[in-house]
Amino acid sequence: MQIIINDANILIDFLKIDMVDSFFQLPYQMHTTEEVLAEVEDPNKKVFETYINANQFQVKIFEYPEIVNITQLLEKYSSLSFQDCGCFFYSELLSSPLLTGDKSLRKAAVKEKITVYGILWVFDQLLVHKIVTKEIAHEKLSNLITINPRLPKTECRKRLNLWRE
Repeated sequence: MQIIINDANILIDFLKIDMVDSFFQLPYQMHTTEEVLAEVEDPNKKVFETYINANQFQVKIFEYPEIVNITQLLEKYSSLSFQDCGCFFYSELLSSPLLTGDKSLRKAAVKEKITVYGILWVFDQLLVHKIVTKEIAHEKLSNLITINPRLPKTECRKRLNLWRE
């Protein structure tokens, strides 16, 4: 099963539109870092505990040598946070795609030839795997657009139009 490394913004967006259950039905092994999970506010963290306990969501705790590597990435990419660099490093470490909506993190990862997906890819996957219907995808993305103004508007409109048919 393919591993996907998750950044906080994706997890938070799916929490906000009440789609965490659907997200974890995808046929991927979802991973994140301890620092990223710490960005999710209580009591929302408890939502993820179910998936952690069911071994559907792995949380990486970095050891000292790994923290040194993350710090070096932080020096190289000053526009990224420690959490971002942790996801970046973890993605490199496992040779796994990175799932993020962070533009700076996406740019840095692409520069280093890391496969990067965003939230629209997740919506596409939810439809491909028949986890949600077009109607639900349309409703949830519409809700997300009102909450998250940083989403790519043109790509969102394309999908909304496609799912309206």
